[in-house]
Amino acid sequence: MPDEEQPGKLVKEPALLNDDAEGKTEGTSEGPRTIGPFVVGLKQTRREQFAAWYGVAALFFVVLVPTTNATILAYFTAELKRDCGLTIAQYGLLTGYASGLVNAIAALLLGWGVDRYNWPRTYVLAAASLLLSGMYILEGMATNFGMLLAAVMIGSVGASVHLSLSVSVVSDLLPPEHVSIGQALIFTGEAVAVVLGGNVAYAFKINGITWRAAPLGLAVASFCTCLAVGLGIREPPKGRFIIEPREGERKFELLPALAYLANMRTFWMLILGLGIRMNAGHLVLAYMPPYFDILYPTQTTLDATFATVVGVFAFMSSIIIGFICERNLKKRPWMALYTGAIGGVGGCLFFMISLWSRKIAGDGGYALMLVCMALGALLANGATGPLAALTALLLPPEFKSFALSVYEFLTGLLGPMYSVIVGVGLQAVSLRATRQVGDNVQGPGPTTKLEAGEKTFKAAQILLAVGLLFAFVGSALVFIPASWGVLSDIRKQRERAEGTAPPERLRLGRKIVMITAVVAVMVIVIFLLTISLAASFNPGGFRRNQG
Repeated sequence: MPDEEQPGKLVKEPALLNDDAEGKTEGTSEGPRTIGPFVVGLKQTRREQFAAWYGVAALFFVVLVPTTNATILAYFTAELKRDCGLTIAQYGLLTGYASGLVNAIAALLLGWGVDRYNWPRTYVLAAASLLLSGMYILEGMATNFGMLLAAVMIGSVGASVHLSLSVSVVSDLLPPEHVSIGQALIFTGEAVAVVLGGNVAYAFKINGITWRAAPLGLAVASFCTCLAVGLGIREPPKGRFIIEPREGERKFELLPALAYLANMRTFWMLILGLGIRMNAGHLVLAYMPPYFDILYPTQTTLDATFATVVGVFAFMSSIIIGFICERNLKKRPWMALYTGAIGGVGGCLFFMISLWSRKIAGDGGYALMLVCMALGALLANGATGPLAALTALLLPPEFKSFALSVYEFLTGLLGPMYSVIVGVGLQAVSLRATRQVGDNVQGPGPTTKLEAGEKTFKAAQILLAVGLLFAFVGSALVFIPASWGVLSDIRKQRERAEGTAPPERLRLGRKIVMITAVVAVMVIVIFLLTISLAASFNPGGFRRNQG
């Protein structure tokens, strides 16, 4: 780790973030001052404060509604398979690249349009919520896989900006010293969605209400969110809390923006780390509820209890880590990376124990599972908002929305990878086990449907365990070294604002590395998408190939 970027240097050499030593700090300790390129300590009127926190509240619902839809559907996998004729692989496609790929491409295009043509971000978010409202209506009327696929793909366009543009808007609504808690509050929408999803699913099941009522109700909620954002949030000026550039307001230029991003030390590692981490979110929301339904079939309230425990502790985690990162912005701006890495590894341990809770504790396994899921959510969940805040703070305002869309594009490609692998893998195991029932031609295998189901369950157990290790430990191995470049990227943005930065040039070696990495990701995505589509639309052929 280079000497000038060691975390401990911040206390000894405040000039790394604050230019007091050079006489460049604006204001006094009681008034506005600069920390790197950020202006902190600005006094806001009560009206400005109310408008800012109203914006945070409205954007909370922008995140809440689509996440609630995905969570509710995870509890109705059996009903979806029955009513729409879904296979395991088709469910994996819907929760994987059917949404992730369209989401990623749409985010990239809309983010480019926001910065290139100065589209108001609040209006784009409102339009996205309106599109989601229509998608939920189509989803609620779906009778087959094709209709569900169309609904998910249309909805993915609407959901594509609910994170990137929300993060961008909040970074201009709130001063830098409050951005971490603001982003954390927005991302608590995901935790609240888990609570709502499980409890709504439980209420529907015990009262005999069809799952179709959920997306139709969310259509109304999404329309209300559209009005709250489009009419209630005034578009904030871009870079409101960044020192004013000496060259005047900069315009968006694609190639210089890409060169700047390519030369950043933290941005790409944040993308890689968060993309890997997102695989865990897909597993926990899409596959763990049905897994525990099978593991504890006599627990009739499992859906509601699981959702409440995980959601409440994830909510607490977001608030706690948001406050920790806010308090450490001035001296330790990389804190979100450390909390994400350490908390993720700790949470992974508890999630892993929950998978084998029945074997470990017998009749007490259900209680052990709930305790482990609570502790796992408390440790592993809270860094998402502060990580988004850190990313937004590192980006120049003139192409921040575009850069965040690149961020969402690549994490959207990386995030669903393992979900697709689980879906295809389980279908392969299930088909092979079913084929072997009563058939000794290919050697020993399951002899009853019950044994075939047990074999599929054990495969799910192993796939989930491997996926959790990959997501949490893999992301930690990226987040820690990413923290070493945070100060360098902060200085880089300060120099750009002051006009002292040299022209951006991309070295040949870095070009080769960047192109190779992007091509590798695209090849993996195309490979997984092809297999997933083959297993989804031609399960009979897939069965023959597996046999």
